[in-house]
Amino acid sequence: MTPRRALTGVHHVRLPVSDLDRSFAFWGEVLGFQRDFDFPGPDGPRGWALKHPLGGPRLVLWRD
Repeated sequence: MTPRRALTGVHHVRLPVSDLDRSFAFWGEVLGFQRDFDFPGPDGPRGWALKHPLGGPRLVLWRD
C-alpha cells in the first residue's frame, strides 16, 4: 500500500461557469473574493482570476 502524503499547497482551482457575473456575485459578495485579472477572449472575458484578501488558493471562474 502506498503511503499517503500531505497536500502542502494548492496554486489555484479552475471552476467552469455559465455566467461570470452571476458566479462572481457568489464568490465575491458572499465569500469575499476579489477580481485579480481577466483572461481575454474574442467576445469578452473568457474567465476571471480571483484572490481572497486573507490568502488561500486562487480561484479561476472560466466561462464554459
